[in-house]
Amino acid sequence: MEYSATKYAVIGMSESMRYEFAEEGIHFSVACPAAVVSRIWKKPILGPVHEEVEAPEDAIPAEEAARIILEGVAEKKGIIVVPEEPGGWLWHEYCISSEAAEDFLMKMAHERRIEWSKKQKV
Repeated sequence: MEYSATKYAVIGMSESMRYEFAEEGIHFSVACPAAVVSRIWKKPILGPVHEEVEAPEDAIPAEEAARIILEGVAEKKGIIVVPEEPGGWLWHEYCISSEAAEDFLMKMAHERRIEWSKKQKV
């Protein structure tokens, strides 16, 4: 929960600064990466190395994530979602508060909570 709250705070702060400094010609972007192939899957920032943990099958290469982020910065996008989804389905649905997005996010949160609980019992 703290991780999500921190991400939300960074996005809120970045969006606020983006509007406050727009007239000064200063632009802010925040990257919101999902599944990107990186060392974090085996070695988190804190905690032990997990050699058996593999990146998800739908994870995109780090080089592709970097390309998407840099293109978003060049286009002066405020929020850059990585990987780009076809038509930005989830991001679009989240922005309009659709029931489909709500169901998807609730399911994802449930699955993460279950995984977190399993790790706490070890």
